[in-house]
Amino acid sequence: MSSVFEPAVVLKLLKSREPKNKQDEFVTSWNNEVEKRMQKWITRRNQSKQSVVEAQLCWESHIVAYVKYVAKIMLIKKTSLAQPSLPLDVPLLGPHFTPPTYLHLTKRSFIADIQPEAMLLKPLNVIHPFYYPEIADCCPRCNSKTITWDGWTTYGSCAVHGIDSEESALGYQLRCQSCAEGKQNMESCFATTSPIFWEKMQGYEIPRGIPHFFQRCALTRPLYDMILELCLSGTSGGLAENIEQLHIAEYFCKHQDYLRYYQLRPATPMKPLPLLNFPDPKNDCISSDIITQVLLQHYDQTGKDESAQYLQTIMGRVLSLDHTFRAASKASIASSSHERSRPISGGTLSIINEKNQILSWRFCLTQSVEEISEALTQLKIQYRKLGEEDPDEIIVDNCCTVRPKISKVFPNTHVGQDVHHVIQRYTGGVLNGTKNPHAGAIASEVSHALLKTHAADSANGVTEYRTKDEQGKLLEEMYQKWAEKGCWNASAAGIHQEQMKHVARGCLTRTRQDICSDGSCIEGSHKGWNSLQRSFASGLPVMNALCTEFVLRRNIRMGLKNTPEDLFLKSTFGSHRIRLVASIASLTNKLIPSHPILNRDAHHLPELPVISSSESFGLVRSENALTFEGLFKMEEDEDDAMLFASGTELNSSNVSVKADNNESLEVVSTSHSRTLASNGKRKASEISASPVEFPETSPTKRACTAATVASALATVKKKPDHSFFASFSSSSTSAKAAPVAAESSKPSPSTTSSTSPTSASSTLAQPLPLPSGNTTSRQSRSEYLFSRSTGVNPEALHIKTTAEFHLFMDMCAEGQWVSYSMTPRKWAVATIAYNERLQQKDPSAIRKLPRALLGKLGDIEKTISECIAVKNFKSKRGSTTFWTRHCEAVSLVQVKGIDSTRKPQTCGRCQTIMYPFVTGHAQNHKRGYCSDGVKQVHRAIPFPQPVGIFVKGV
Repeated sequence: MSSVFEPAVVLKLLKSREPKNKQDEFVTSWNNEVEKRMQKWITRRNQSKQSVVEAQLCWESHIVAYVKYVAKIMLIKKTSLAQPSLPLDVPLLGPHFTPPTYLHLTKRSFIADIQPEAMLLKPLNVIHPFYYPEIADCCPRCNSKTITWDGWTTYGSCAVHGIDSEESALGYQLRCQSCAEGKQNMESCFATTSPIFWEKMQGYEIPRGIPHFFQRCALTRPLYDMILELCLSGTSGGLAENIEQLHIAEYFCKHQDYLRYYQLRPATPMKPLPLLNFPDPKNDCISSDIITQVLLQHYDQTGKDESAQYLQTIMGRVLSLDHTFRAASKASIASSSHERSRPISGGTLSIINEKNQILSWRFCLTQSVEEISEALTQLKIQYRKLGEEDPDEIIVDNCCTVRPKISKVFPNTHVGQDVHHVIQRYTGGVLNGTKNPHAGAIASEVSHALLKTHAADSANGVTEYRTKDEQGKLLEEMYQKWAEKGCWNASAAGIHQEQMKHVARGCLTRTRQDICSDGSCIEGSHKGWNSLQRSFASGLPVMNALCTEFVLRRNIRMGLKNTPEDLFLKSTFGSHRIRLVASIASLTNKLIPSHPILNRDAHHLPELPVISSSESFGLVRSENALTFEGLFKMEEDEDDAMLFASGTELNSSNVSVKADNNESLEVVSTSHSRTLASNGKRKASEISASPVEFPETSPTKRACTAATVASALATVKKKPDHSFFASFSSSSTSAKAAPVAAESSKPSPSTTSSTSPTSASSTLAQPLPLPSGNTTSRQSRSEYLFSRSTGVNPEALHIKTTAEFHLFMDMCAEGQWVSYSMTPRKWAVATIAYNERLQQKDPSAIRKLPRALLGKLGDIEKTISECIAVKNFKSKRGSTTFWTRHCEAVSLVQVKGIDSTRKPQTCGRCQTIMYPFVTGHAQNHKRGYCSDGVKQVHRAIPFPQPVGIFVKGV
């Protein structure tokens, strides 16, 4: 409640309540108290170099005197149990006090002093138990009743950011005896304007009218709500600029009011008043980094759990899943040295149902289909918790590639192909692409061959699909029709043959014709994902928070678009503050039984169900990414997982590598191996059965055994956390020993003693050692979030330092590393040897994951190709020795007759040289597709083609 506070008027009203012989004494005491408090504030603020505006402090001091007066009246006397009431002759003002305007001045006095300072006073929010009795009962931290309210803040009011103008807030201090006597070394005295006072309350739980307090500032409730509402439609900098413009507009409105009232003031020689210069505006509005902090804190306190809680209540019969890469590419990590990296190379995976609601989403660290299987595994747990059967259909792109992974989780679910991508593939085979005037007609006929009735033309708004026999017949007729007209390019025959295989398998049919199952809605949802901070760069924490908020709002909107069956969803009326709605419903349902007869007309409200499926969303840990696409099988219990997630180094005793009798690694799956996924026909058992050798610095070569891998694959070392995050780190618990699964048949005594459960348990039971290495280095906020959420240190994904680079180049030359000859097992062995030699050079160095070496080799091969092409081998220092040696160390092409000076074509996704062998060789990169089945983009050759140069358009 906002009230205009006029000190002179209030003082006169309160003075009239006193006896006549004590009225002068009351006024004197009031003014002395106001002056004393104001001078105390000025002294304190000068010592701390805070702003001092005497007019503002004097007005606020009068407000304090008034609040003390009315609070004293409302005190419960020990001799009375009744709650006293405020007399009618005492005005009830506050808790939001606004200064008097020129209107009040002119109505109180005909020749009022029209001064600019009258319009520059800031409104004051008083956070006192008199106005908010719900905070007066117990300590907000320990809920103890042994509390004492002990005076006002010694520095006066604090600044509060508002929408159109700045405000201030004044707090009252609380002392807790239990906190003072406790052994947790907690603060026992804190004010109501301190963020510590409100840290256990979520945004909707804070009483209305109280600003939101942070470590650096405070925000009014309207500004806080506006930031949360507009966070998806702009950037923090753009929103800060809009708020600043509102402040400037308000400043000029006040300037205009001053001139208007000065003009209306009658000119009198008795009390002349000169026209004064209006003070310049102060640049004290909210900044962009504070807006970002508000968004992130809302995500930590409410947004993350709010979105996840609603996601766990949604299910569907027909699901569609797909990746989008644009939004995820903006989720970058900024290091403490201001270097940026993008570790999320797999894009954003989203799963929607037939109502276009998002059931699950995550950032994929790799482009492997194994992460789809991980997401579906968590979704299956949610289905079981809801008591639902497996979905009837799942519509994806590249259905035959991901079908084995989906069927492993949902064996009774039909996996279908998205029609949208089928049309895109056919139009990609049109001569001259979209420039061909028949491209639109071809796309329309492809759609007609697959669909009997479009959703827009059907009575129930659902697409009707043809049978696979009809689809095959019509697609063949369509292809032959346009082939006779010469509208296909050279790649069209292969495209048509591939799509006919899908038709024969039934990938383009549907088992459910009564609900939406076309899968095209997920392509439309990508526009929403990619609209988040479309034109501006965003870090990982911000993008994670924005995506979480986007998912919740979209689900509420899409759920209400159709006739919702969920009663709770109806009760929200489209609001995404579902926890606020849920708390209202819960409180209502608790109050109704308290007086069943009196409240017989009140109806119960639907509550939000709580499903404890333990499903995680957004930035999550991927076992497949941690183990290099499933090459290593890690076995750990819950305590180990907690230690790993909290940033603790994982020892080799926590890692087990599955081995066969020949002590060779078992390759489960990988999308980064050129050899494993060249044609999809080579089995993992064939690779694991082949011998593995790795060249070392010595002339002899040794075989890599499973025991060596288990001992060398210690997870990445963590750098010490920033001091800002010290209070948020979870307490370490004693971990149980995880025995190594791959052990030698006849272990040596030293091996037995080092891997015994007893010794491992005693070691893990000891306090965790301090981080080794450079303790002055700190993780940034985005690095900390990434490592805590995924279990991967961002520095383990890149080779950055000079020592790491030179060691990598030396080992490339020694081991003859080249992308087309590296297999998953070779990458594993290479990473182990690299980390061993890196630790010998620098024990504090961060151990690397295979992904770091794989990516670095792709970059180096590009650099070597450019050096060979332009015949420039000079380094930054002008020497040619370094690059000459490494350019001659290994050939990027293996077959004679191929021009080695030409820059080889490299796959942008798996970082592999695509065609190192002659045309048609089986080990070349599969044309048109990467190792994970994603089609590459090829530019169409101009038409007409010169005679004698191109054969069949190639």
